Amino acid sequence: MSLDPARLRIVTYNILFSRNASQIIQNLVKLARAGVDVFCLQEVTHFDDRPFIIDELLTQLNSNGETWAATGHLGEERTRLGMGTYLVWNTARLQLTSEAKFELPKREKLHFHEWLFAKVMGGAGVSYQRRSTTGQFTFQGQPIRISSLHLDHIGGIPNRQNQLKFFLKQLDTLPACSTDIIAGDFNSFDLLKTKQELKAITATLGPQFIDAAAQIPWTGDLYDVDLSTAWPITKFAIRVLHIHIQRKLDYLWVKGWSVKHCEKVQATGSDHSPLVAELELL
Repeated sequence: MSLDPARLRIVTYNILFSRNASQIIQNLVKLARAGVDVFCLQEVTHFDDRPFIIDELLTQLNSNGETWAATGHLGEERTRLGMGTYLVWNTARLQLTSEAKFELPKREKLHFHEWLFAKVMGGAGVSYQRRSTTGQFTFQGQPIRISSLHLDHIGGIPNRQNQLKFFLKQLDTLPACSTDIIAGDFNSFDLLKTKQELKAITATLGPQFIDAAAQIPWTGDLYDVDLSTAWPITKFAIRVLHIHIQRKLDYLWVKGWSVKHCEKVQATGSDHSPLVAELELL
């Protein structure tokens, strides 16, 4: 990875409800030491019975003399229901000038097939409140805006499109900024490879946005999902029969930037792979 100071290095990473905190922190610290400037995190969760992952992460990031900071949007629940999004950045590279946090429209009820799939996979079988975190920063003397966004896994394309359109309307209420990075878990589903959802996202964002990870075909595999609480038959089917369903869940959409490099990083600790991009202002 190039360390050109004029370029911004950014990661988006769904950290699986902060379940495997030690491994996730190790992954993030390694990326930071390799030159990453800012992290967009999803499924950050604060539990009462363990240290908060963001506090532990900042302690490690700042242990070598650097100064990292963080801001995020979580619910009040100290369970998976309170999960949310975070931005973590190196203050020597980016200076925060303002922030905004939004709750996306929530679909209260799951369809039966959504509830059943959640149960057999060991999930809660309930609807989660989705949240976003946006920061406006100064980078290389110029204003930039970065958002960590997490769309819903239920309700299909119409629900996710509704959430994305709502989020964009909220961005329009903020101080004008000529650049944008919208990074996160879009939970897109394209089992039949029609690219229908990608086309919908592209149309909603508009032609000014480009997909920095367009050449990366998938970021999550069903085989890598945490099955510790799944039904035994589910574990058998996926692990023994080696069932792989690979999906492009995670995106880095950018406006006002050129993409110099983007890659998927192989890492354990989550059922999502981190995406790392190196960007340059236009």
